[in-house]
Amino acid sequence: MKTLALLILTILPLSMIGCSRDQSGSLPDSGVKTPTLEQLGEDIPEGNRSFVDSGQRLGNGRSWDVALGDLDGDNDLDALVANGAVGMIRSQVWLNDGRGFFAAFGEPLGYGTGLDLGDLDGDGDLDAALV
Repeated sequence: MKTLALLILTILPLSMIGCSRDQSGSLPDSGVKTPTLEQLGEDIPEGNRSFVDSGQRLGNGRSWDVALGDLDGDNDLDALVANGAVGMIRSQVWLNDGRGFFAAFGEPLGYGTGLDLGDLDGDGDLDAALV
C-alpha cells in the first residue's frame, strides 16, 4: 500500500513535521519545512522512507512554516504554508483532493514566519494562527 507524504525541501531545512497518512499509528511519512522551495513527494513503497519528487509545487515563495490538518472536513490532510518575505507570495491554504494532489484555496493570506493549527474556539474544527 502506498502512503502519501508531504515533503517540503530546499537547501536549508529548518524543522520537521510528521504524519501517518494510512492511520496505522506509525510515522512512515514526514514533512520538512524550509525557507525557499516547496515540493511534494510520495513514500514508495510504504515504510522505506524514500521519496520521489511528485512535480507538485506549493507556491514559489519563501516558506517558513507548514502545518497539516483536515481544513475542509473531507478526512484527508491539507496544508497551510506560511510565507514571510514581503514582496513574495503570501501564505496560502492548499487543499488535498484525496489523491494527494494539492490546489491553492481562497485568497492568499498575509505574510508570516510561523503558524499553527488547532481548535482555538472549541467548535470542533481547525483554526489557524499566523504570525
